[in-house]
Amino acid sequence: MNPMLGMLLQQGLAAWQGGKPDQARLLFNAVLQMDARNFDALHLLGLMAADSGRHEEAIALYERALGAAPREAQALLNMASSLRRLKRHEDALMQLDAALRLAPGMAEAHHNRGNVLREMGRAEEALLDFARALQIVPNDADCHEARGTALFALGRFDEAHAAFAAALALRPGHPNARWNASLLALLQGDLPAAWEGYEAGGEVGTRDIRRNFGKPVWRGTTPLAGQRILLHAEQGLGDTLQFCRYARRVKDAGAAEVILEVQAPLRRLLDGLDGVDRLCVRGEALPAFDLSCPLLSLPACFGSTLADLPPPARFPQAAQAEQISSARPRIALVWSGNPEHVNDRERSLPLRALKPLFDADLPVQWVSLQLNPRPEDAVCMQTQACLEDATHALQDFADTARRLQDVTLLISADTAVAHLAASLGKPVWLLLPPVPDWRWLLGREDSPWYPTMRLFRRTQGESWHNVVEERLLPALCSRLTQGERNV
Repeated sequence: MNPMLGMLLQQGLAAWQGGKPDQARLLFNAVLQMDARNFDALHLLGLMAADSGRHEEAIALYERALGAAPREAQALLNMASSLRRLKRHEDALMQLDAALRLAPGMAEAHHNRGNVLREMGRAEEALLDFARALQIVPNDADCHEARGTALFALGRFDEAHAAFAAALALRPGHPNARWNASLLALLQGDLPAAWEGYEAGGEVGTRDIRRNFGKPVWRGTTPLAGQRILLHAEQGLGDTLQFCRYARRVKDAGAAEVILEVQAPLRRLLDGLDGVDRLCVRGEALPAFDLSCPLLSLPACFGSTLADLPPPARFPQAAQAEQISSARPRIALVWSGNPEHVNDRERSLPLRALKPLFDADLPVQWVSLQLNPRPEDAVCMQTQACLEDATHALQDFADTARRLQDVTLLISADTAVAHLAASLGKPVWLLLPPVPDWRWLLGREDSPWYPTMRLFRRTQGESWHNVVEERLLPALCSRLTQGERNV
């Protein structure tokens, strides 16, 4: 290599590692002005772009680097990582397979391949790759943790627990292992054992609790008397609806002022919430306060167990809707949630899976409360004349609450609307994947969080269509046969 190029590359790498990315970029580009196909400069610029979250740019740079040196397995591995970040899983697998053809003993490639397969819903296959990686590097704590997540997704909970324990033995305090072990404990109903690890979630970015307000975070151990405390939403809309119930407990603990910061779609609904002195919307200026606490940390602050959960919040702004005259019970449907949710592949179902309900010709009026249906579902809706679209006037959750007042039952995937309906005291039949979110626990048809919920669980390998046809539909027919208009 030209000595000048080598010097510029070393200087650029030192600048990047020293926290001077702009200077590093100038040096790497200087190399490319002298040698437009220099692999090291292109590869390092790709790594810098990926490190800054600019994955499309990173991929383009990796492609140029591989054009100059097509047998560089590390570049293929790094391109796969950026493709994975963009959820281009099939493309990522292609790059990882190419890397492994060049370097079959590359443990990191097997590890990353397992991660990609797990995210594609192919956890069984992912286990094979994690096993290969651990054969090469047995003491890789990250790989033990990743293997645990695949076992968790398959419902092999004892093995998952052992994998997380192995990761923690190799690296005490491993944030992801602590977090996932806490989720497993929560799912199994052992709330007291889980809270410490659950609070560690902020370290790994799974929970949005790392906001720096410049004020102490309340952990439940210091007195609240005379204190102004900010409770802030940290995850999804459903999480806010579920955990805002703790505002009353915070107020009863002696707080002088309880300030609740929520997402904009919940502003009108939560106005006047019991225990809240002031409601704010995220992004707006906050009033003065002394302490802060994320909403989902409140169960840990109060040491909640399944036996002492607060009742669901009641929403003063959920005004009674004008009753729609109908000779038939009105049953609302919501079948998919946030497509960006990490477990959306398992949580949401296609509208076609509900076809057995429509084909049964039941004496009910089906009502869709599904906002932003996915393209396939929008087409399916057009073929279901029995399905009334009731979303045209829905601007926020206060509107949705009013619309729910005139329905008899909500059948829903795990969505914010399900939390809303259950908080309103409406019967909710919730469709859950084999390994649901922790709050729904395991092996039970009821929820300690919501007295009016009934849970319908899909088993491993079972289709949503089968859950609907074999269990939900017979249950609905039975209730209708009994003449229970309230289902």
